[in-house]
Amino acid sequence: MKKIILLLVILISQISCNNDKETKPKDTGIVGTWKLAESLVGEGGMATKWTSVKNGYTHTFKSDGTFTSTQFSACTNGTYKLENATLTMIYGCPGFTIMREKPAGTFIENYKIENGKMHLSPINLLCFEGCEYKFIKIK
Repeated sequence: MKKIILLLVILISQISCNNDKETKPKDTGIVGTWKLAESLVGEGGMATKWTSVKNGYTHTFKSDGTFTSTQFSACTNGTYKLENATLTMIYGCPGFTIMREKPAGTFIENYKIENGKMHLSPINLLCFEGCEYKFIKIK
């Protein structure tokens, strides 16, 4: 009897694990290299038109919470946190700032992945016409 109960427990756990595997969505995470492809351009005080970006900068996010970026030549790496729909990138170079972010060297963005593209929109920078950027995953 004990063997039958043990067999049933193993069988049920295998079925449960298989169902979990089948219902998991494909990886849509931030880990990988993303290249800026489009930016939302404002006209007359309103963000109204997506424009393609040639030779956009890249962000590479690693699973250990670090990143590299080609956005700024003065500092190219740091750490990041992803909480809910917010991405915080903290550049790791002492004294690095572009004089618009607070605190210095920290960029906070609204974050989402939609249709395979990563959308970033700065929270702690002033954008009179609104700011939003679309990135495509390249690696």
